[in-house]
Amino acid sequence: LKDPPSHDPTAQMPNLQLEDTEIRAIISYLSSIADTALPQVGWDTYLLKDQKGWTDEDWVQLDLAISRGEEVWRRSRCTICHIAEGQGGFVKVRVGRSLNKIAGKVKRDWLYQWIEHPQSYFPQTLMPHYRLSKEEIKSLVVYLMYADPFLPLEGEEKGSEEVLPSLDSDQIALGKQAIELSRCILCHEIK
Repeated sequence: LKDPPSHDPTAQMPNLQLEDTEIRAIISYLSSIADTALPQVGWDTYLLKDQKGWTDEDWVQLDLAISRGEEVWRRSRCTICHIAEGQGGFVKVRVGRSLNKIAGKVKRDWLYQWIEHPQSYFPQTLMPHYRLSKEEIKSLVVYLMYADPFLPLEGEEKGSEEVLPSLDSDQIALGKQAIELSRCILCHEIK
């Protein structure tokens, strides 16, 4: 929200020159209307632990999962629509978004649900519904969350402070007003 083009040069969202207080308020408003009832996916236990506590076996499992996920990525031809590390996105209409730094933008369970049933989240999406098995989707998610092309740049995840939403009704109202004044609904479907 602060400056989308500086975060991702392929971002179509402009820099709206929002103040930090407006950004915090927008996050609060969007969090207040967000659907928090995502089904939980059963991930391998090593993925649920902090990486600092991973064993050599955990790292081996990750490497195998990334390899399987990369195979699903290639077989599904995701690069036809999506850009990662400047590669792909061959369809010249606005179809797939850049997946640069996706691992720093979404949560595993949300990404799993998106890949499994993209139209359930966004009915007008052009992303096809692939007939992937649950294990293939899990591997693809691990690939997108842990492989180098999709990770935030070194220091970005540590340097950027996570803004926690406020439950304050004035803050939420300010966020709603900022969204309306910025005319976010021209590009985003916001209930």
